[in-house]
Amino acid sequence: MTFTIPTLLQVRGLDDDDDECVWFAEAVGRIVKDDEYYYEGYYLVPSETNNGYLVYDETYDLIPEKSVMATLAVKDTLEDAWEKMGFMMKESHTRTFFVKIGEPTFDSEESDDEDIGSIDSYSTEESDDNISDLIDDSEVPSSCVSKEVIGLNEAFDTWVPKDEKERRVKSFIESLEHRAALEQDERTF
Repeated sequence: MTFTIPTLLQVRGLDDDDDECVWFAEAVGRIVKDDEYYYEGYYLVPSETNNGYLVYDETYDLIPEKSVMATLAVKDTLEDAWEKMGFMMKESHTRTFFVKIGEPTFDSEESDDEDIGSIDSYSTEESDDNISDLIDDSEVPSSCVSKEVIGLNEAFDTWVPKDEKERRVKSFIESLEHRAALEQDERTF
């Protein structure tokens, strides 16, 4: 199965009253955890400031692949994909809002996509290969870090993404850094 970043999801779930319902989310990653596939994604949730709108949840969730009813790879624009999913997407200077306009209008075969964003080339999917394999440990660790590297790290830490695409990129990089740090800790012990 291929996976394109981003991919929109229609998810079977439960509401606050434990009644079955359908959720919608934007997946920005796909991983394997305990031999189960999960999407890393942001659900659409009701806006706190306007009851008629939905917004991206501020934190991402792990969405079990077995609860996903339909996927839609974003091929052209995010706005077009959300419209096929049944939502109108509106941008403001501070936030992205969504309005439900109907039911999904795409064929499930539209999600079968092979491109640069496939799970093999650009994903957070865990595999048998460890991220630690990417770490060059042939050199003796040094406490000396160049000023350029320190400056780049500080620039990344203070970077505030301007739009949803940049937010997803920063989130992806942070998740890779986190996983690499965990594996480095495991190697240390």
